[in-house]
Amino acid sequence: MISALWTGISGLSTSQTALDNESNNIANVNTIGYKASRISFADQMYQDEIGKGSTVQSAEKQYTQGNLQTTGVNYDMALSGDGFFVVSNVASNGTSQLYYTRAGNFRMGESGTLQDSVGNEVQGWAISSLDPDSDIVSTNSNVSKFTDDYSIIAGNQVVQYSSAIETYAAKVTDYTSSAKTDSKEVFSGAGYKTQSSKIADVEALISNYNDALEQLAADPDAVSSPSISQISTIDFPSGTDSLLNSTGDSIYVYIDGNKVSQNYIETTATTDFISQFTGTVDTSALSFPTSNTIQIASADDLTRYQLDIDGETIIYDAGIGESISDIMNGLQDAISTNSTISGTYTLSNDGVDTITLTGGTPTVTGATYASTLTIDYDVAASKVATYKALADEISNITGLKAYTVDSSNNLSTDVNDVFNGKIQIESLIPGDSFTIGDVMEVSGTITVAGVSTLEAVAVEGTGQAAVDTAMEALKSIVTGNQRDIYGSEDIYSDDDGNALSLDAGDTISYTIDGTTVTVTATATTTQEELMANLANTINSDSDLSLLVSAEIINGHLVVESKESGEEFNGILAFDDAGTSYTKEKDEDNSISSGANAEFLQLVTTIDQTTTQSSLQLRLDTLGLTDSAFGEFSVDENGVLYMQQDGVSFAIGQVSIALFTNDIGLQPEGDNLLSATATSGDPIFSVNNEGTASIQAETLELSTADLSESLVNLMVYQRAFEANSKSITTADSILQTLIQLKR
Repeated sequence: MISALWTGISGLSTSQTALDNESNNIANVNTIGYKASRISFADQMYQDEIGKGSTVQSAEKQYTQGNLQTTGVNYDMALSGDGFFVVSNVASNGTSQLYYTRAGNFRMGESGTLQDSVGNEVQGWAISSLDPDSDIVSTNSNVSKFTDDYSIIAGNQVVQYSSAIETYAAKVTDYTSSAKTDSKEVFSGAGYKTQSSKIADVEALISNYNDALEQLAADPDAVSSPSISQISTIDFPSGTDSLLNSTGDSIYVYIDGNKVSQNYIETTATTDFISQFTGTVDTSALSFPTSNTIQIASADDLTRYQLDIDGETIIYDAGIGESISDIMNGLQDAISTNSTISGTYTLSNDGVDTITLTGGTPTVTGATYASTLTIDYDVAASKVATYKALADEISNITGLKAYTVDSSNNLSTDVNDVFNGKIQIESLIPGDSFTIGDVMEVSGTITVAGVSTLEAVAVEGTGQAAVDTAMEALKSIVTGNQRDIYGSEDIYSDDDGNALSLDAGDTISYTIDGTTVTVTATATTTQEELMANLANTINSDSDLSLLVSAEIINGHLVVESKESGEEFNGILAFDDAGTSYTKEKDEDNSISSGANAEFLQLVTTIDQTTTQSSLQLRLDTLGLTDSAFGEFSVDENGVLYMQQDGVSFAIGQVSIALFTNDIGLQPEGDNLLSATATSGDPIFSVNNEGTASIQAETLELSTADLSESLVNLMVYQRAFEANSKSITTADSILQTLIQLKR
């Protein structure tokens, strides 16, 4: 009888435990991520083949997949498959404890991290801190994060490597409003660009940059090789082979099947232009019978007749077919326009070949110098203007830059080089090729062909290096190089703008950051020669050449930064006989070679081999933008994205833990589980391979089945009642036995 009592009691106990378990399942029927548990019963020891009741063998959670419910809440996540989210509870003393959960009802906490509903921080692989040297490319040294000024997206791509995720994000300021047309006076024939062509170049290079990013994303493990730009030259006929000499003539070249042509530009040769072709050997076409008479000994074509009268230089340049009388009259007119001489002497001529100065005792010397040209001065000047204009037309084709060159294919606007009719064409887009067709001069119905030469073949790069090349090209055109321009009239003048002569001993100096170079004029140095000497000295200085380059372009000194976005503060001074004048650059013409906008590229990295940590969501805290928030999303691998103003950043990846024995996890409340020796340590994989996928804006519902639990309650209730009946029955029998004894 006593055994029956204890057997009944064990039944009551196990039934009560089962009722407790089922009540807990019912209570958590709406708990996110809750896993229903079940009771396993077992019989107890036997004596004489009669059992001693039942016991609860285990109460264990069943880790089956719960139903998924779409919520539309950005931060909600659900696991579809095996695995658990990892959260960290940080105590007030700074220690932390890791827990595991299937409940993905997350939020952004006050600290900006991703947290669960009770404030535990979700764990995963966070983005690395930005390295200013390798992760940030900025043309403004004061800007390292995106601001409202960077209003145009230049590129955005997430690249998944085998164990890392990189985000490329590039933005620029408004280049459409900052771009300015180059000065044609300064840059004709030297890569001259209009505002519209600069804007078109930027847009073409943005497209090229995005293509490179897409190729990298498609094949992140591709061999890294840089893109190379195509360079070609076109060379028009020169000398007696050239037809270009009068209005109606033209030159043209076909580029990618499109005809680019330029009509003959008729212009008049200036004295400076003619001087560039004037020889240095006296041809003795002048004589001086007396101290005050000048005799033209012969009429020589394309010859400079030069006089020195009391220190004043008089020049007359004879063209083709001029007579002695023409030259005599031309010289007399040149003398008359010199106020110093005409105000001192009276001029007359004999109508044949001699000019006489009366009214004083002049000191007269002179010489004649033959030109290196074999065609009329004006025709030569017109050819030069035409070649430059064609180069300008080509430069304003999107993605191309053209400039006149010397025999070594170096940019040159020296008229001696331009006159030869050679133009170099360069692709601004790395890896982009172009085709040169016919190169022709046309005069009426007659054409003469020029030649084209491929100087550098376009090579389309691959991998990381292709992205870097495309980025550098884009940055260069978006921002351009600083160009400080000084004309001869800017340099050789006093503070009031009055022209100063260049004399022996005068100097020009140029200074950047305390480094100064100086060039000194001799008695025969011309103004442009001294400017050219300064440019060469700047380029050969070990310090200045790291910062800038200098050259003479169309008679102007152009000092240009070596790198796009790099600024310098140059000081130019002219010393005239001991009086120093600090010269200002030509502000109107000193504009950037590019669109004068700012470029900023950020590259973020999620290293999936590093230690896990909390996941920061605020973009300003991460150093990416000056604004904190954006639109949050997550992909099936747990990669977190924050999109702001059209740019999407991969800012972290939620980690998913697997266990050898899920049932061994210890429930801790608040939807949390802790690892035990039975469950084993958590197992993680790179990019969460082999784990559950994550469903965005979705939650996993409780696996507790209300109908099943209600049925079980009735079963356990009946079992409890039946066990209590066995106890009362045994008790009644015991009472009967006791009564028998009495």
